[in-house]
This record gives sequence, structure tokens and C-alpha cells, in this order.
Amino acid sequence: MTRAEQPTAHPTAPDDALVADSRERAVRSLLRRPQLRRLWSAQLVSGVGDTLSLLVLVLLVLQAAIAEGAFGGGYRGVAFAVATVFAARILAALLFGAVLLGPLTSLTAQEGPLDRRWTMVGADGVRAALLIIAPLWIDWTPDNALAVLLVTAFVTGVAERLWTVCRESAACRCGRPSWRSRWPPPPCSSPPC
Repeated sequence: MTRAEQPTAHPTAPDDALVADSRERAVRSLLRRPQLRRLWSAQLVSGVGDTLSLLVLVLLVLQAAIAEGAFGGGYRGVAFAVATVFAARILAALLFGAVLLGPLTSLTAQEGPLDRRWTMVGADGVRAALLIIAPLWIDWTPDNALAVLLVTAFVTGVAERLWTVCRESAACRCGRPSWRSRWPPPPCSSPPC
């Protein structure tokens, strides 16, 4: 019998209830680990803060662009002002998330000079300080407020990338069971959370 003559088995679709139950049990088992639960809660708070900070920066740049009459004014000027905020964040993500990812990773590695936890706390502190001061730039430097706000958007994007690099390297150790009874050890060599 040739391959063409053999009967084909029709794949059965997985039961949706079984898939949902399995996914729910997997999430519950992961949330039982306190290190991973702390990391996820910090990630949730940071993600909400990132979204709100981007919204605030867009509104501040919009206000500064309208006040200065930058980018030609009108609807085009407003659209271009919003686009520059996103461009600054994308540039920060591209520069520090792709081009300089190797040096950032080596700085936050286990043997590196920066501790991951304190780097994450410091990155969040820098972002918080910049976002507290950001509304004041419009009053302090009305002529250069737009440029300073765009630099603020770029620096908050850099801090967010640094936080993400630290999170990713810490996450590989937090969710891992003890491997001391197994040999060879797993490839991740980061210290426990």
C-alpha cells in the first residue's frame, strides 16, 4: 500500500473546556511561587505606569506644541507632535532594545556590576522622577518645553528598556524548580529572585 492509498487520520479538535481547565491549573501552579508572583505583580504595576506615562507625555507634548505653535500648527502640527512622542519612545526601544542589548545584558548579568533588583528599582525611580517633573517643564522652560518633553519621553523609554532587560534575566530563575537534584543544571545561571 502506498502512502497515497493509506487512510488519513482526521485530527480531532481539542475540547475547549479541557484547554481552559489546563491553562487555569497552569497559571495557579505558577502563582504559588512567591518569587514569580512578586515579579508578575511588579510587572503589572510597571506596565500600567508605562501606559499612563505615555498618555501623560503625549498630552504634555500636545499642550507644549500648541502653545509654541510648533510643527506648523493646526491638525498637522498636532498629529506630528503626537508622532514625535511615539518616535522618541520607538527610538529608545530600538537603540537600547536592539543595538545596545548586548552591553545592557552584560551589565545586568550575574557577574555584571549591576544588581538586577536595584537596577529595576532605580529605573522605576528615574521614570517616576521624570514624570513628576514633566508637567513643570512647560512653566520652567516655555521656549524649550517641547524639546525637553521629547527628551523626557526618550529617557523614560530607555529606563523602561533597562527595566525589561533586568526583568527578562530575572524571570528565568524565578519560575524554575530546584535543580540541585538534577544533572546537568539548566542553562540559566541567574541568582534566585
